[in-house]
Amino acid sequence: MQQVNLLDESLAPNRNRLGANQLVMSWAGFTAFLVLISIWQSASLWWLQDEEMMTRAEVERVREANALHRANTASPVALEAQVAELLMQQDQQALLVTLLRQQQSLSFSPYLSALSEARVDNLWLSEISISHGVQREINLKGATSDAALVPVMLRNLSEQDQFRGQRFKHVEITRLPGESLSEFVIVSPDGAVSG
Repeated sequence: MQQVNLLDESLAPNRNRLGANQLVMSWAGFTAFLVLISIWQSASLWWLQDEEMMTRAEVERVREANALHRANTASPVALEAQVAELLMQQDQQALLVTLLRQQQSLSFSPYLSALSEARVDNLWLSEISISHGVQREINLKGATSDAALVPVMLRNLSEQDQFRGQRFKHVEITRLPGESLSEFVIVSPDGAVSG
């Protein structure tokens, strides 16, 4: 058997020892690598500390907001009392709206229109009082040249829808001294006589 050496001597590894220059260069490279790692870690640490400070500030802001919210929040008993008060106010406002709607339907213009339809010549009204309470109150005051015209006006009023069924408690006719006029006052059941 024949041995063939395929390894060329020029290709054989050199067994040179590391010189001082190479050792210094390696040491400098390794140190530079460590310095870069240290700088990167310092920057990361600074960034994390900054983020921690921002997080702590946010936590403190939330704590202050919660404390303020707790200070402004009433107890459940107080809240229930407020809700009950608001419900009562709502009921009162609903009642007021209902009363206002009723009041709007109780307009005085139909009464004035009926009074004008029941007009009698030589009789005029100087005062008209109409109020709506539990019971409608109507008081009329005026003058006439003939006292017999007052019942005629009352009959004409009873024919008008607004005055149909209206009763009057008091009718007073007074002749004015020294004049040809008579003054009259007509008072509904709950009205007061005005002089």
